[in-house]
Amino acid sequence: MLKKTLFVLAAAAAVFAFSACSSMEYATTLNDQRLTVSPELTSLGHVNGEIWGLYLFDIALLTGSSVRPGSMVCFNDTVRVDNVVKMVTAESAKNLDSCTAILDMRSERNSFWIFPLLWIKSVQVSGNAVK
Repeated sequence: MLKKTLFVLAAAAAVFAFSACSSMEYATTLNDQRLTVSPELTSLGHVNGEIWGLYLFDIALLTGSSVRPGSMVCFNDTVRVDNVVKMVTAESAKNLDSCTAILDMRSERNSFWIFPLLWIKSVQVSGNAVK
């Protein structure tokens, strides 16, 4: 039984080691629709950022990087709303045609157990990019 449990834990660790724990997505096809009622602002697209991580009790084991989306860090609790907001605003300004503001920003936090003592925590932030 111990060998099976260790195998399952090793397999789960391998899956997490080869997966990105943070991501940014952009939806820029707006079909001539506006994301704001203000005529002074130009709508650039909808942005969504997510950071998630694997925890043992309340100790961060593997979490997503807020500085480099698509990569991860070990033993650093980055799964917080402030980190995801920082990632979304920085990446939007860098990648979306001189984005100057994110409107209607919304965040969502989730957590769930995957195995006794192990759980996954995630934070998503989305909003509308304008200039």
